[in-house]
This record gives sequence, C-alpha cells and structure tokens, in this order.
Amino acid sequence: MLARRLVQGALLLVLSIAKTPPPPSPLYVHSVLHPPPAFGDGCDETLDFRFVAADAAALRARAAALAEAAAAAAAAVERETREREAALVAARLASALGEYAHREAFATADAADDAAAADATTRHVACQEALLGADGGAALAALVDGATDLSVVDCDLGAGGFEKVLVAALSSPGLRRLRVASDLVGDAAFVRAAKRLKKANASHASLARVEVERVGLGPAGAEALCRALAPHAPTLARLSLRGNCLCDGGVAAVAAKLVAISPALAEIDLAQTACGDAGAVALARALAKRPPGSAPVAVDVSGNELGGRGVAALAASPAVARLDARRNALGDDDATLVPRALRKNERLEALGLAHCGLGPGAADLILSAAARKGARLEVLDLSGNALTTAEVERRRKKGEHALVGALSKMASKALPPAAGDGGLGLSAPDVDVFVAAARALGAGQAPKLRWLGLSDTGLTPTHSRLLAAAAKKRRGRGLGAVEVVALANGAAAAKQRKEPVI
Repeated sequence: MLARRLVQGALLLVLSIAKTPPPPSPLYVHSVLHPPPAFGDGCDETLDFRFVAADAAALRARAAALAEAAAAAAAAVERETREREAALVAARLASALGEYAHREAFATADAADDAAAADATTRHVACQEALLGADGGAALAALVDGATDLSVVDCDLGAGGFEKVLVAALSSPGLRRLRVASDLVGDAAFVRAAKRLKKANASHASLARVEVERVGLGPAGAEALCRALAPHAPTLARLSLRGNCLCDGGVAAVAAKLVAISPALAEIDLAQTACGDAGAVALARALAKRPPGSAPVAVDVSGNELGGRGVAALAASPAVARLDARRNALGDDDATLVPRALRKNERLEALGLAHCGLGPGAADLILSAAARKGARLEVLDLSGNALTTAEVERRRKKGEHALVGALSKMASKALPPAAGDGGLGLSAPDVDVFVAAARALGAGQAPKLRWLGLSDTGLTPTHSRLLAAAAKKRRGRGLGAVEVVALANGAAAAKQRKEPVI
C-alpha cells in the first residue's frame, strides 16, 4: 500500500511539472529606453530609511548627528588649512633669506589640496514607505544638504512636507539625481515650491536625472515644475513624469518650457500621462527647437492616448533615436502615417509598437519601411498585434457574442465572399506579415536589425520554419543574426498548406 502511494505521488509530481508553463523569456523588450542606473550607484555613503518606521524625530536625530560630524570635519579642515598656510609663510621667508628658492613646500601644499578635494564624500539618501507626514518632510529636507542622490517613494509627506523636500532638493548645489514617487500631493505643492525657489533665486545647475512619478501632477503643476527645473536645463539628461495625468496641456508645457532648452536631455519618459496627439506633436516641435548638437533622445510615450498622427510626429523627428509607443490605440487606418515617418528619420534605432491594435495591412507597411535600404532600425517590437488575416478573424470570433457570431455565419452564407470588401460577412484579402518579414530578412534587407518582437501575433509553426530559413540565408550573406522573440503564439494551429517560397 505504501509503495502504491509513493508511485502515485511521484506520478502526480511529474504531471504537475509537465503542466507548469515555462518561465517567460528575459529577452522580451518592456521598453526601448536604455535601462537607467540604480539610484545610489557611485555614492560613498547611503542613508537608507526604506521600509522602516522612520519618523520626524529619527530623521532630526540623524540630521543633527550628520551636522555635528560635518562641523567636526570642517574644523579639522580649517586646522589643516591654517597649518599649511603657516608652512607656506615659513617657506616664503626661507626662500627670501636663503640663496636658493624652496619650492618643495609649495608642491607639498598643492598635493594636500588635491587630496582634500578627492576625499569629498558623496551621499545617497533613500526613504520609502516611512509615513513621515509634513513634520517628517521638514526633517527629511534637512538631510538633503550635502547629498548627491535623493530618492523619496511613498512616504505620505502631504503637500506641505513634499513642498519642503522639493525646495530643499532643487536648492542643493551638489544634488545630481532626484526621484520622488507614489505620493499624491497634487499641483499645489509644485506651484508653491516654484514660487519659493523664484524668491530664493536658486541658480544651481547640477541635476542630471529627475524622476517625478505618480504624484498627482497635472498641467498647472507640470508648468510650475518646469519653471523650478529651468536652472538645471544645461545639465539635465533624464526626465521622467510617468504616471501623472498631464494631458496634452501638461505635456505641451513640459515640451516648451523645459525640453526645448535642455541640450543634454537624452531620455524623456512620459508613459501613462494621458498624452494625446496634440501633446506628442508639441513634444516633437520642441525637440526640433533645441540647440544644434543636442543629444539624441529616447522617448517613452507608452500607455497613452496617441493615434497615428502623434506617433508619426515623434517617429519622424530627427532628434528621436528610440521611441516606445506601446499600448496606444493606433488602429489600422491611423497607423499608415507611421511608415512615411520612418522614411524621414534616418536616426531611429528602436521602435516599440506592441499592443497598438495594428492589423496585417498597417504592420506590413511598417515592416517594409523599416526594411528599406539605409534604415538604421535595430529593434522593432510588433508584439500583441494581429499580423495575419487568419489571426484577425480568430480574435474577432473569440471576442464576439455567440448571437453575433451566428448572424455573421448566416450572412456569410447568404452573401458570397468578395475579395477587397470589408463589410459584414465579406472576406478581406489574405495578408501574412510573417511571409513578408521572412522574405525581407532572407534578402538581406534591414541590415541593422538585430531584435524583432513577434509575441502574441498569430505566428504558427509554418511561420517559424520560414523565419528560420530566412535567418540561414541572412547568415549566408554575411549579415548579423536577428533575434526573433515569439512567445504566446500557440492559440491558432496552422492549417496544412504548401509553404510559401522565400
């Protein structure tokens, strides 16, 4: 009996392992932006208040200890400076009275100055889920002085505490990176902070990365934030306003008041900001107004309300090198503007159009534009779109009501199919983007392409064999390999048919 139970347990374990789906591939592109470095990288000291019950009293005690240590260090530096000055006076006197000049003392003093400059400590302040409130925000603001990195996430600061932290951060001359996130403070805190910074006449230009995410920022707050960040425009390299309801007005304000005057800006993250076509066009125009020699930009506008006009405006901008426009409802008709834009921008290296509602017709045009001679596109993500006529039909049947399906079937029997018609019950011409992609890759087109996302697009085993043959032909031409990522494509089984020739 025991042996029988052991055998049954082993069989159940084997079956459970067999049914477990394989882990998702780590190669799936979630964003075409470069992965930003972690906050605190390169800092010598970290004040870590993440996931601890830090309150105002604890932060004030820590700030007092730091102030005391800084005062002691300053006193030590002052003593060393006075000793060096006394040594220099003695050396000058000996040089004046002696026969030969004594320059060793000067060289020693210069080396000591260089060593003191090299010993400057960089500090990272991190605070997360600390429930600080307004009083804790004031205490946290006291820790900003002398920090190079500041990360404040979900600390329940409220408008008053958030304002104090923001003013302290934008007034600190050595701060290089600022991240504030997940604290719904609204526009008022930013408006008041901008007024205080204007009165203080802050002119420090040190910030390279600014991430203000999911804080309830609207158009008025975005405009105030841009005024506060204007002094940092010469050094600003990354700007993220992800997760705020900016709408077109807020995006246009950011574009005109900050992006247009930031020549070093290389990454703009406006994902999930309710941006539409008008905001995207305003951003493209602002990028065109930047000074000559400005850095190429990676733009993330995923999860917004863009149509073909907005995506095409950004894709056509010569300033844009990487564009992530995933999860925007482009549609087939709207997306025909994108291929024309791709032909205008010779600098574009990566384009993400996953889950944009593209059909096989629009996807075929986009792929043809990306495969043209001279294109520099390295990454193209078309995942989540229906790239064959069969996949479009399968999704339609899966999503429609049973009664609608029955009526559609009756109409298709009553009306004979006619190619080219798009009405009820009439079939559209068969379009298969995978065949076109295999032919283009096998012919050596898109010479720079190295990554192609085709997950959840209706790809079948027949298509996989076509792409494998194309990869072999491509290697025979001496071109680099193209990595094709095609997860979650087992929904539709391929019918037995003669495979197309590529």
